[in-house]
Amino acid sequence: MKYLASLLFVVVVVFCCCTFMVQAQTRRDTCATIKSTSSTLTFSDHYFFANYDNNRDCYWLLQPTNAAQVRLMFTAFATEKGADLVTIYNGADTTAKILGVFSGNALPPSVVSTGGAMLVRFTTNAKNRDLGWTATYSTSFILTTDTVTTFSDHEGSFEEYDNNVDNYWLIKPTGSKQIRLTFSSFSTEGDYDIVTIYNGADTTAQILGVFSGNALPPSVVSTGGTMLVRFTTDGYNPDLGWTATYFSSS
Repeated sequence: MKYLASLLFVVVVVFCCCTFMVQAQTRRDTCATIKSTSSTLTFSDHYFFANYDNNRDCYWLLQPTNAAQVRLMFTAFATEKGADLVTIYNGADTTAKILGVFSGNALPPSVVSTGGAMLVRFTTNAKNRDLGWTATYSTSFILTTDTVTTFSDHEGSFEEYDNNVDNYWLIKPTGSKQIRLTFSSFSTEGDYDIVTIYNGADTTAQILGVFSGNALPPSVVSTGGTMLVRFTTDGYNPDLGWTATYFSSS
């Protein structure tokens, strides 16, 4: 009897241990969804200089205020290929169209949403962790106010803009025949953090001006009813940025 009792005890212990190991390997811990409404942000899957955790299911909802599009660019990427996946959705939840699924060590291409929201999901399995990834998102805006509107490169008049930005503002007031853009403040890293102004709705249009540094640019006037403002920054030396006002005439 003692032998049978001991054998039964061992079987129970082994069964419990095996069950625990299977559950540990198959269970995924869901992270709280991180939501960002800023026009631009650099973020990572986890703390820098350390491998990410196993069995994770984490979400980042990128939903900038008044955005027309969201553009995501990776600056570092290293996950277990085919197992630890970054999935990007063209909307606010996982029912939206998938824009890309990435893993491995190759840097993914930039991904652009068709609307003002993008969801990033990172899932990992129970083994083979890696250094993970870092990404920056930028925003496209559409400005349609009919007469006069003042806007800025980023939130916060006394804060520096972010690195690795590629933001767009499409100015197309209803019934406009001409747009005049005037800067009231301007401070960017010279030759690297650049404001480019196009005489139309996209980057194939004529360039009306390219500005950087600390000198206030001259007013810029379009020949039609649309104007595109693009602001790009590199990975170093952010500054206070710029503020501009456009005037529309019909």
